[in-house]
Amino acid sequence: MRARWMGITMVMLAIVVVACTLGWGQGSGVTITVVRGTDLWTADPHNDTQVTSQSLFHNVFDPLIRVNWEDPAHPLPALAESWEVLSDTQIQFNLRQGVTWHDGSPFTADDVKFTFDRILNPDEPTKISSWITSIVSGVTVVDPYTIILEMFKAYAPIYGRLETVKIIPKTAFEAMGAEAFGLSPVGTGAYIFAEWKQGEYIRMVANEDWWGWVDRETRPDVVIRKSLPEGFTRYAMLEGGEADIVGQIPPERIEGIEATEDLRIETIASTRGFFVGMNTWEPPFDDVRVRQAMNYAIDKQLIVDTILGGQATVHAGVCTLADFGYCADCMEYEYNPEKARQLLADAGYPDGFTVTFWSPRGKYIQDLETSEAIAGQLEEVGITVEVYAPAWAEYWDNWLAGNHQMYLLSYGGSFPDCDDRIGGHIDGARRGLYYNSPESDLLIQQEQQTLDPDDRAAIWADLSAYLIEDAPWIFLWDLNLIYGVTDKIKTWTPVPVEHIYYWQIGI
Repeated sequence: MRARWMGITMVMLAIVVVACTLGWGQGSGVTITVVRGTDLWTADPHNDTQVTSQSLFHNVFDPLIRVNWEDPAHPLPALAESWEVLSDTQIQFNLRQGVTWHDGSPFTADDVKFTFDRILNPDEPTKISSWITSIVSGVTVVDPYTIILEMFKAYAPIYGRLETVKIIPKTAFEAMGAEAFGLSPVGTGAYIFAEWKQGEYIRMVANEDWWGWVDRETRPDVVIRKSLPEGFTRYAMLEGGEADIVGQIPPERIEGIEATEDLRIETIASTRGFFVGMNTWEPPFDDVRVRQAMNYAIDKQLIVDTILGGQATVHAGVCTLADFGYCADCMEYEYNPEKARQLLADAGYPDGFTVTFWSPRGKYIQDLETSEAIAGQLEEVGITVEVYAPAWAEYWDNWLAGNHQMYLLSYGGSFPDCDDRIGGHIDGARRGLYYNSPESDLLIQQEQQTLDPDDRAAIWADLSAYLIEDAPWIFLWDLNLIYGVTDKIKTWTPVPVEHIYYWQIGI
């Protein structure tokens, strides 16, 4: 125990020494405050899967490669400067030399191997292990700056998936232990995790030695990241000048923000797709006619216009518009309550049925209001809907246990490839808890293993058409991301996921 704590002390002293050497706060001299709705569960990037937490991790840690949001087919180098495909199941990554961890120690291939070994360890799985274990079999170190990634089979979206794996330091992690590392992590990223007052704020300072700086003098020196679940409080902080970027702005606040001097709104169509899931294993949703009727019964555009302030894009399908795999030519369900009633009668439910509809409450913008509107429209075609909106922990535990009959949910996505989305919901080999089928599972296997983008897109067209016809969900919309921003932020462009890259903010 004494040796362990001595190791922690040495790591923390090293960070302090590096901080003094680098001269924290010597770039732009500017501090900004970013407000999100939730705090971290942990600062261990492998054990917190919240999108807003992963956003922060992108600033403290680096992956091997990053998604190129301007051209997702061509990823950007990060800790790997270049890579070479050796075979369908092997990729050689040539690592960036001269990179140091925040404690001053050098980054090497051993850190990459340690990271993947940890995630792939079946005896102590991390929260992100399920994202990787069915794809990657291991990492082989060739030399201190070269590794080979081994996969079980060809996996077309491997580069996007690798962005979700933040590389951690072998020596520091072993010295500190998982618990201490989760409170005071050490990364290679643009910002050093300096202080965390749980439930209130996290303070990060610029890592002047970061390999990726561009226009460093225009980037924030210090980022204060606050967590406030109440939407009105976040809005009040923006209006009162206490915050510079605020996420999850409700649509009804847009007009007031845009009318306020020194404030503006930044929006972007996102990869956060919304849907109503149905338990297709049990009546009445084991009948495809019922599931199709549910789609015809909902006036999606009306809900977007009246409840979401127009800040969403309605479409059919499991993929969002930003995903590789989205089918622009696929059939959509128009609002047709008469057709819904006829399909219900054909399925043996001329008088409808009663269903329990699980709804989040405060998890997403206007989520309960959305559920209540959907319930009202279903009741117009004869379905009795009982909306149940418990605390999120109860909702999610029961979702994972397969206890929901019908539920409103969204999926933000980790990278812009629809394979990521369906893996969490309708793939029998991964987490198809409420729906999967032999036909769709076969097409999923084919799209994963087809490396030519054009051929893969053709498979996705078939898969999307099949799923729309089989209707495992009521297909809804992609929600826009809405940020309130002060004029301290001169340049910043949101990306379609809820990630904020602090090193791209111009002040």
